[in-house]
Amino acid sequence: MPAFPSNKNVIPARRLARYNQGKEKEADMHTYIEVIHTALVAFPLVAVFFTLPYVLYNYHKYGSVFSLKVLIVYSFILYMMTVVFLVILPLPSRASVAASPGVPPNFIPFRFVGDIVEYQNRHHVPLWKNEALFQVLFNVLMFVPFGMYLRYYFRCSWKKAILFSFCFSLFLETTQLTGIYGLYAKAFRMFDVDDLMANTCGGLVGYALMSGFRFLLPSREKLDEESYALGRRVSLFRRILSVLCDLAFSSGFAGLMSVLLPHTFMVWIVLYFIGSVAWSKKRRTPGMAMTSMRLYSTIPPDTQTIELWQIFIRYCSIFAVFYIFPFELLDLLAVSGLFAPIAAIGYFIFTLVIFSKIVERRPVFFSKWSGTIVESDIAALEQHERALR
Repeated sequence: MPAFPSNKNVIPARRLARYNQGKEKEADMHTYIEVIHTALVAFPLVAVFFTLPYVLYNYHKYGSVFSLKVLIVYSFILYMMTVVFLVILPLPSRASVAASPGVPPNFIPFRFVGDIVEYQNRHHVPLWKNEALFQVLFNVLMFVPFGMYLRYYFRCSWKKAILFSFCFSLFLETTQLTGIYGLYAKAFRMFDVDDLMANTCGGLVGYALMSGFRFLLPSREKLDEESYALGRRVSLFRRILSVLCDLAFSSGFAGLMSVLLPHTFMVWIVLYFIGSVAWSKKRRTPGMAMTSMRLYSTIPPDTQTIELWQIFIRYCSIFAVFYIFPFELLDLLAVSGLFAPIAAIGYFIFTLVIFSKIVERRPVFFSKWSGTIVESDIAALEQHERALR
């Protein structure tokens, strides 16, 4: 674990290896600030890889991405990154670690008590200046936010908070013991069972403290209700994300099938949409399922019953207008004169009108012709979630 800033010349003998690990690991406040700065710099890169799965998860479960929940989750990720970086940074050179004797682990619990007493007897300082005590308190404090997150956002019981705090601490200690899982030939920081206990206690302390702070924040249940309320309306970004997912899936499917049957790529694209909706009990594509949407019929009396002809007309009309017609228009531009540019401008205006209607949630031509409309399916998921509580 990271050592609390200290004077290296006044550390108890057993902790000397931790405090005196060379110039590359000088444990002072400047080092901690640099580590936190590194976490802040690296956070956007991690967020890029995390964002798409997180957005898809929220659209699938709640039908929306609620801003306050995003802030909480991303702050948790930043906290976890900071803790991990405090444990492993700054990294020494592999050559220096290979040449060193390594740092022996401590598997004997409560040895920190002896360290505190030894420091006290040697330096005769007040308890609040005992740096061996600061080391223990630092390890406790480092896990307090972890316990608070577990109770508030993840709604864990105190037993689970203890278990998860212990497991997270064990992961960090194992990372040190194995030299970052073989990256280094030897351990360059100490595996300490006392750190396991201190971290786990810190998680439990954070769990207990959260009971005094919960009134300052909306409850997790309130956050979920707000998310479900937003999810009942299908946003433009939710539609676009659903279409992009389906285009990715259908392109992969069509690419494989066109290897067997050349020149049939777009045919398989259309068959993907028609077939997936017709096969699904809830009448939706995989992209719609991932974002909790489905097709509803606008033809009474049963809006949830969609006939095959409606599916066929919907996707064939989309394919004809947005694929066949543009290619025919390109051929026309190559051979025609004045009429072709006029037709191209007209098609561009038509596309803008269609897009504006989708933004305004007004029915467009393929919805009217097929008697179908895409709406949120989140109400059923909300009822199921409440039934489980």
